[in-house]
Parts: sequence; C-alpha cells; structure tokens
Amino acid sequence: ILVLMASGLLVIAGRALFVAPRRGGSRLRWMQRLTTISPGQAFLAGLIIACSLQAVVIFLSGVIIISESGISLALRVIALLVLITLTLLLQIIPVALYSSNARRVRGHLLALVEWLNQHDRAITTGFSLILGTIFLIVGLRGLIPVILTRS
Repeated sequence: ILVLMASGLLVIAGRALFVAPRRGGSRLRWMQRLTTISPGQAFLAGLIIACSLQAVVIFLSGVIIISESGISLALRVIALLVLITLTLLLQIIPVALYSSNARRVRGHLLALVEWLNQHDRAITTGFSLILGTIFLIVGLRGLIPVILTRS
C-alpha cells in the first residue's frame, strides 16, 4: 500500500512540475483581482487570506509538530514563539514596506508577485511534498513501535 501511495505522489508531483503552465502565461485570476481592488477590498482580502483554511492548517501543523516533539517545555515555548513571530512577520512586512514608501516598494512587490506566478506549481508541489514527508515520517515513527509490540 505504501508503495502505491508513494508512486501516486510521485506521479502527481511530476505532473505538477513538468506539465506546461497555463496558456499565454496568464496570471491566476485571484492574483489579477488583487492588483485592481480598492483599499477597503484589499483590507478585506488580506483578512480572508490571513484566515484562509490553508494558512490555518499549515500553522496548526507546525504547532502539532512542535507540541509532539520530544524537546523540553522551554524549547517548545521558544519554538512556538518563533513560529508565531515568523507567521506574523510574513504578513506584516510587505504591508509595512508598502505603506512606508509605496513607489519604491511597488516594483519589488510586483517582481515578487510575477516570480510567484511563474513558480506557483513548483512551490506548491515542493511544499506539499515536504509536509507530506514530515507527516509520513512522524506517523511511521509512531506506528512502528505499536507494530513491534503486537508481534
């Protein structure tokens, strides 16, 4: 079963990485919409993105991995504080930079958006494979002792 699952994941990853991107190199529809909205709509979109299910799942996955690690309570607290700080900084830094000097930062942010559009599939696939591998290893590490004690 594990071999079939691993083979399926490799096929999906290969397809996502090597299949030609969208025709005409068009940007994602939601990315186009974000560049043409009003400040009020941008604020609402930022709240939705910050509270999106994917972001919450990734954050909670990090919390679970930290809480189930075998490190001391003090190190777990430090790791959680680092996770929270990095999560907040990744949301606050672009807004703070843009509000401090919009003209200068606009070019950098547009270049970043363009790069993200070009590498969207590779980033998503790589990130998913990394998280999947971590969860598989953690699961197997917990499952192997159970199997050995039943034998």
